[in-house]
This record gives sequence, structure tokens and C-alpha cells, in this order.
Amino acid sequence: RVITDRVQKGIAQDIVRVMWGGNPASSNVTYKWTTGLFELMNGSVTATTVAKSGGTGHTVVGGTLVNADVLNLLTDVFDKAPANLQQTPASEKKMFVTPNIYNAYYGSLTLVAASGAVEAGRAEAQSGAGYNRLFFRGVEVVPMYEWDTIMTDLTPGIFSTGGSNYKNGVVYAAKSNLMIGSDVNAPETQLKMFYDAVTEKMYIRSYFKIGYQYGYDSLIHAGFIKN
Repeated sequence: RVITDRVQKGIAQDIVRVMWGGNPASSNVTYKWTTGLFELMNGSVTATTVAKSGGTGHTVVGGTLVNADVLNLLTDVFDKAPANLQQTPASEKKMFVTPNIYNAYYGSLTLVAASGAVEAGRAEAQSGAGYNRLFFRGVEVVPMYEWDTIMTDLTPGIFSTGGSNYKNGVVYAAKSNLMIGSDVNAPETQLKMFYDAVTEKMYIRSYFKIGYQYGYDSLIHAGFIKN
């Protein structure tokens, strides 16, 4: 049971990671078996860029970002989104962001005496402890922790420009525009586990069909902080 739980958790993490970072041209076996959303969006979806005001955190996975740069990025991505995405109700959209964009935005909301900040206790009640959701102009902001792993392993073109690759970005999209497909009834979909007495090891094999796609360029927008 413990082994099964760990395997299922690992598969779930890989599904999210490959959904965004999958790239058949990659030498990394984790990503090479299918095409993920970053690769599908690259060259088709417009990416807004905001020039950094200081520091180098935007070029490093887990790097510290300037709060003002993050606010500018979220604002630009929101304001410059395609008309169809603008007209979609806020409850039907999400802003997917790297963890440090999330942290910097949350920090800017609770920064004492900062322009536009809210009182820390109130911010916690609305979006922190016990409520685990943060919003920007009514749209939920979702930290994508698997993106940090992707950014470490790969250099997604959607967050690249001028020959430079950047490590902190946002994808703003209608939820229904992002799709994952699988045939759970296919006979090859199965999880096999067996013990080999010769090597004294437990072997696990998972077989399944799965693919990812987005529907319309007009219902998705991206952005990142650059030099």
C-alpha cells in the first residue's frame, strides 16, 4: 500500500510536470515522451515582458524578485490579454505563476506602509492561513511548484527572448482552454508491480495514454520578467 501510494503520487507529479514542460526534443526522459503546453504555446501565444528594475532573481530558479516588478508583470499580463480572455468571467480564469512571483505578490500585499498594501492580518484572512487562495483583480493566482523543476531542467521558449532564458513567468488563461486527454478504458492502461527474487528488487511499470493541448490563442496570455 505504501509503495502504491508513492507511485501514484509520483505519477501525479510527473503528469503536471510534463503537461507544462513536455518536449520531444529534450534528452530528459521525463519530458521527451510528449509535447507540453509551454512548447505548444511557444511561437503562437503572445508573451508580455517587463524589464526588471533591479537584481538578478528573474534569471534564477527560486531567485528573489522585486515586488514592484511582479506587480507590473501581473498588471501588464492582465491589461494586455486578448479581448476574448478579458471578457471571460474572472471565476473561469486563472493566473499560473512561478512560486517566487506568487511569494513576491503576496509579500507586496502585506508589506507595511507600502502603497496599495493591505493590513497584514486582513490579507491573511482573505488569502493566506485557512483560505489558501490569492487573487489578482478577481482572478486566482496559482503557484506552480513543478515549474521550478521544469525551469531547472529545461529552457522553455515561451519565457525566452533575445537569446536569454528567464526563470520567472506567468500564464493567464481560461481554465476550459487548457486540456488534458487520456483513455482510461484502453487495455494498455495499467499499473504493474512485481518482485524479482534474483535482484531482490520491486519493479513497477505504468502504462497509459495521455496528451495535452490548449484550445485558442485568444484565451491565453503569458508574460515574464526580463533584463
